[in-house]
Amino acid sequence: MSLTDIIRNSMVRDRIRSVYTKPRISSKVTILAEPQTKAYGLVGTAFDYLLRFEINRRNPSAISRPWAAEGAKVHFPFLFSKEVIPGETDTVLGKQVKLADEIVQRAKASSSHYISTGEVTEALFADAISLAKLDVLYRSGWPDEDLGGCNSRDMEDLRALLAVVPTDLFHARQRCVLNPEFKRGSTLAKGADADLLIDDALIEIKTTKSRNIRPEHFDQLIAYVALAHLYGVDGLSAKPRIKKLGIYYSRYGTYLEFDLEDILDGPGFREFLKWFGTYLAKYKATRDA
Repeated sequence: MSLTDIIRNSMVRDRIRSVYTKPRISSKVTILAEPQTKAYGLVGTAFDYLLRFEINRRNPSAISRPWAAEGAKVHFPFLFSKEVIPGETDTVLGKQVKLADEIVQRAKASSSHYISTGEVTEALFADAISLAKLDVLYRSGWPDEDLGGCNSRDMEDLRALLAVVPTDLFHARQRCVLNPEFKRGSTLAKGADADLLIDDALIEIKTTKSRNIRPEHFDQLIAYVALAHLYGVDGLSAKPRIKKLGIYYSRYGTYLEFDLEDILDGPGFREFLKWFGTYLAKYKATRDA
């Protein structure tokens, strides 16, 4: 169970929604990057990686942490443990681990080249897709049948998504944290990592065909803000005061930002922080037992 599962609990969900009112936004905008295949989730995860590289290019001093994809290979022994074939299983396992390592190393090379030069290459898109497949394996425990392969139309989809990212977005004045985690808070929640923290704004990336705000999306963002206020953010010595929530709709090339000042300064949020911290501690104690 992770933070996503925690906020699905009706008690937690109701507590979160007691401190905010979900904003309404206009859906009358034109989509700029139509999906090219039905691999919506895979392309969305691949674009998370690709946009991370682009934001790092714009902010060379950005704080980053190891990719989730780098931890995927820990699942391989469990995938093959149920059907052990003497002389064959070890070979298959070794090949999978080697492939995962090769994917990560290729992606590090292509992303470093892009961050330093800005040159867009086919390898950049292919490697982002391969990282996404490892990312899914890391989070779900289930591998893609073709870990090292990629669909050319998915690559074109990524190219279009990258092309519509506004040039004036994602430039930090003070700090930029890529894929932030929340120190002890992430441990208590058994997994919690946001997309982006720039200055005082916590930002979520949505590569969806519809441009709307589902209540559970805002629930998760508020939970991230609470974790940051309670426990801090990896890579930052002081706890950040997050004053804004941002959502970037990548298929539309549009960014929406919401001010949290009224929420943060109200007694409801302070009470929620105290309650949420206690709930997470009890949750971890129950899980460990």
